[in-house]
Amino acid sequence: MEWLTLPALWGAPAGLLDMWSGYFDQRQQQPGSRAPSELDLALIETLYEVIAATTYCIRCGSTLGRNLRVVPSARPVSAPDSWRLLVVTRCRGWLRHAYSADVTEVGQDLRMGMFFHV
Repeated sequence: MEWLTLPALWGAPAGLLDMWSGYFDQRQQQPGSRAPSELDLALIETLYEVIAATTYCIRCGSTLGRNLRVVPSARPVSAPDSWRLLVVTRCRGWLRHAYSADVTEVGQDLRMGMFFHV
């Protein structure tokens, strides 16, 4: 019966973008605020998956990348017409140390921060 779950897993990357739709629809309705596009989200997630795979945990030496997620940041943005996201992940070691990185839109550019141990 495990083979029944495989089609659900194949559709998981497409479902990741759908989970953001409610949050970003609300942001679009607020005056002076914008939300990242689906292309921005896919680009950020892909880049940080590569970065996490080549970054080592400062505590145990394992690579990062376990359960990488892109979530809205609670920190305020400096410009009213920009947005900020938080990329969170854990190391692949048995202690699973937590790491996070800030992604901010500055003008028309993306400023991608480095991973910090939380």
